[in-house]
Amino acid sequence: MTKDLIGFVYNPKISTSSCLVRSLIDDLNIENCWIGESNDLGVTKDQLANTSTIVTAGGDGTILRVIRATLGLAIPILGINMGRVGFMTELTVSEAPKLVSEYLCGNPKIETRMMLEGSVVEKEVVNGSIFHSLNDIVVARGTEARLLDIEVVVDNAYVTTYRADGVVIATETG
Repeated sequence: MTKDLIGFVYNPKISTSSCLVRSLIDDLNIENCWIGESNDLGVTKDQLANTSTIVTAGGDGTILRVIRATLGLAIPILGINMGRVGFMTELTVSEAPKLVSEYLCGNPKIETRMMLEGSVVEKEVVNGSIFHSLNDIVVARGTEARLLDIEVVVDNAYVTTYRADGVVIATETG
């Protein structure tokens, strides 16, 4: 199946983000696309499976929400920074009209990013919760005032055990 849809996701908390998305679609004459909000993409699994690229208008949080929604689909994401941080975004608002077109029509450089998968295990039993993250995973004691024994296993190989209040495991993105 040829992936022929382009997704556009905007952050509804940024008032100008939906206008930017609609302007890009109109100016670039993009017909085969869908538009969604970062808190609810509003598309079917079939539409996502048929999506070749997602363009986000927001910030890093918008990208992280899209990654969560598209986990396992390997859809490239092009971020336009309209947020406060923008470490993961590629473009500024002023660059977007020209460079989005080049990205969609050309042969873009795509960075593959490592993700983390974590699960909670208590007394040798996985509690069923599996977490995925592009940035980092934080394991902490919460409100209980005691030290934790945190065993770190990578690719089924034991690394070490930390006795601490918590541990932050981060990717190079995080």
